[in-house]
Amino acid sequence: MGSGMPFPDTALVIREPWIGLILRGRKAWEMRSRPTRIRGTIGLVRAKSGLIVGVADLVDSLSPLNRVNYMSHSDRHAIPASMLDDVMANGWVYPWVLANVRPLPSPVPYRHKSGAVTFVTLEREEVEAAAHQIGVPLKRIQAGGILPFGAAPVADRSVKEIASLAPTTASASVGRVSSKPKPQPAGSVPATLLTESCSSTHPVSAGHAITLTGGAIRNGNLTLNSMRHLIPAGGVGGTNKDDLGRSFIARFDPGGEHETDVAGDKMLLRCRGAVRYFFSQAGAQEGDIVRVDAQDTRTLVFTLQRR
Repeated sequence: MGSGMPFPDTALVIREPWIGLILRGRKAWEMRSRPTRIRGTIGLVRAKSGLIVGVADLVDSLSPLNRVNYMSHSDRHAIPASMLDDVMANGWVYPWVLANVRPLPSPVPYRHKSGAVTFVTLEREEVEAAAHQIGVPLKRIQAGGILPFGAAPVADRSVKEIASLAPTTASASVGRVSSKPKPQPAGSVPATLLTESCSSTHPVSAGHAITLTGGAIRNGNLTLNSMRHLIPAGGVGGTNKDDLGRSFIARFDPGGEHETDVAGDKMLLRCRGAVRYFFSQAGAQEGDIVRVDAQDTRTLVFTLQRR
């Protein structure tokens, strides 16, 4: 997909009845169990349908609601009072604010990649099929903390304004976001290389390397214990999904982007399904090397290098 493609290649998966309410303009807050740093135009997918059904601007991620103030915002999230106990038990308290919702006249089928739960990465032909139905130019999403909470999408801000908000990552927020790691400034990540097997140091510069074992490939394991300093701030959680860390973006090349954290007991990326898909798409074999680069403060990029 060329840099001029207007339609976003990332989509948010939403269940019924919520996706229907969003498309009909009756729901502006999509309630989730954690905040997100993704901003900008995204596709909308109806869960378990295999269809892209619309597009919207993800413009903000708000502070969590509590039992006292939850229903005072029912006009925005459209969740009935009868569901309040379930909502609180499941932690669906973080409003993701959607704007400029546009249903597609004809929903577009897409291939749902293994491990994708919250966001999915769309293929070129899927993007093109959806783009033909949209009459106004749309911009790429922003991810990984490129814009702070509350910032407008890039479509609403000049390059100068974006640079003033996030001077270290402003260049990444304009135009297409590459799926390949970008060159890092000198000193941005240590050049010392550590390997999961600790057997040797591999000639990979400005990043870290993990030597894959057969078990890691079978189980979808990527252990970041030897590169804790690369993990985005707050990204290490507890041992299970009841104690999640602050989510960040794991970008797999190939394999797309996934929001995840790190399970603190074994220092494993928690999105194991996405890791397995990455290994499958890259044709990973025992002894191959996964390079890990910090693209920005909230994004880690994983690429496979042959042994």
